[in-house]
Amino acid sequence: MSEEEAAIAIENRYRLHSRRVLARKNGELSKKWGATPSLDMFATFSSRVSSAAAARAAHERARGQVKKGPPEGIALDVYKAFNKIDKDHSGVIEAEEMVQCLKEFQRGVTNRQARRLIAECGPLLNENKGLVDSDGHCDAVDVFGFAKLKATIDVRLVREPWWNDSIRGKNKPLPYQREVRAIYTNPIVVWSVAAVIIGNFIVNILEKEYDPDPKELQMKALWDGFDTAFNAIFLVELLANLYGYGFGPAFWRSGWNVFDTIITGVGVILLAGVSGPISQLKLLRAFRVFRLFKRIKSLNKIVMALLASVPGVANAFVILFIFFCIYAILAVELFREFGINGTYMTDDVDSLSHVVSSITPRGYTHGIEYYGTYTRAMYTLFQVMTGDSWAEAICRTLLFGLYQRSTLAVSFFYISFAILTQFVLSNVIVAVLLDNFVAPPPAGLKDPEVTELIEYVKAEVAKAPRPQLAPGDRVQDEKMVELELSSYARGAVAGTVPPFDAELVTRRVDRMEQSMLRLEAKLGQVLDKMIKLQALPGEWREPPPMHVGKPQGR
Repeated sequence: MSEEEAAIAIENRYRLHSRRVLARKNGELSKKWGATPSLDMFATFSSRVSSAAAARAAHERARGQVKKGPPEGIALDVYKAFNKIDKDHSGVIEAEEMVQCLKEFQRGVTNRQARRLIAECGPLLNENKGLVDSDGHCDAVDVFGFAKLKATIDVRLVREPWWNDSIRGKNKPLPYQREVRAIYTNPIVVWSVAAVIIGNFIVNILEKEYDPDPKELQMKALWDGFDTAFNAIFLVELLANLYGYGFGPAFWRSGWNVFDTIITGVGVILLAGVSGPISQLKLLRAFRVFRLFKRIKSLNKIVMALLASVPGVANAFVILFIFFCIYAILAVELFREFGINGTYMTDDVDSLSHVVSSITPRGYTHGIEYYGTYTRAMYTLFQVMTGDSWAEAICRTLLFGLYQRSTLAVSFFYISFAILTQFVLSNVIVAVLLDNFVAPPPAGLKDPEVTELIEYVKAEVAKAPRPQLAPGDRVQDEKMVELELSSYARGAVAGTVPPFDAELVTRRVDRMEQSMLRLEAKLGQVLDKMIKLQALPGEWREPPPMHVGKPQGR
């Protein structure tokens, strides 16, 4: 949140608090207990502070000092994800919002775990200390607290534990190994490499379009220059990837890394100018575009879904193959002898006979060519399943010439086969594929991991040095805060407020926010104990769940 937005939020917040205080003062409390001068003073002070904050924002806006984008120390991706989930622009997120926010970074937590993290880590990580009530309870985190919590999760629960391993051994990384890996996985670098892969693919297409004869290349120097440049870029990229893994065995556990090594290795071999049969390896250059599936997440998601669906699809294909086998065996038995003498006879509705040649363009009879053997029958049935002119070239010949006036057997054979293969089993395969395209939820944290995370945060905060405050900045206890606020408020009423001091106002605003929460809790206790709670006009709402105790009656 920019300073301008923060000033506006502070102004709106204290105006709301002032209205609440005045509404309560003018309501049942004034009837029972009379006017309270301290409330007037408090409202005047809150109005003065909100005006000072607005004046400061306007002053800095005029000077061009209002910062755009994430606050200092907050990563851009964290800032964008936080604002995306924080739809009410309150500047804080609660447990359910935190679950969604962590899901943006492929980190899974339950609502219960999120509430626990906020309750125990929020008071330690939030910049806005007003999110903690007088009892020390916290149910939300600001962008600073969320950024620190996410950074802690990334450090303690790394996605790639091999970052600290290398060829030297476990927990013995190479110099700058982590930095090289971070650069390699940077989105800018990933998309730059993807652009080079696409460029290489386009060059291959242009080469085969405008210079298709490899024996008489018209622009050989141009194509060789492109090939050398692309191979050099891919070699550097492969070495950077290897170094990020520390040249360790974890690199070879990824199928994509093995594929990259093979394709890049072939390119390096071809750069050496080899000839003979091995030069045919350059055909593999067409497969370089497959490397996009590793770098572009949307494409990688599709490929990984296809791979994940292989077991289910394989079972569906087994069932489909069994039906093919059954129908192929029946087809050989029923249709092999059709037109064996070179002709077949058909009858029309007027009982006129027609003699038709059964010789195909390849010199076989119809039955021998399409159903002469099991494999021929399998291919014919595959043609039927694809719908490639099967009705006219395959089915109708048998329909009118095999049993002539009785077409039931041939019709049932082909219709049942088409229904089973084209409509039923093919859709089963599609259903299995779609089931795997549903993105699985990110792997969630386990309760022991959450406990370890909380203990780590507490230990790090305990080790952090406390800032040395000036005597005027120290807040010793609640009475000191209230005394200082009261004196400042009296000065505001009398018109003797000191000149505008940005740092002083910032400190006072933070203290006032804490005091406001404490005062609101106390007023809630008074309302609970002294009057019957009723909805009052305006923006008054029920006291927040921070008051102590329950109503004990009038």
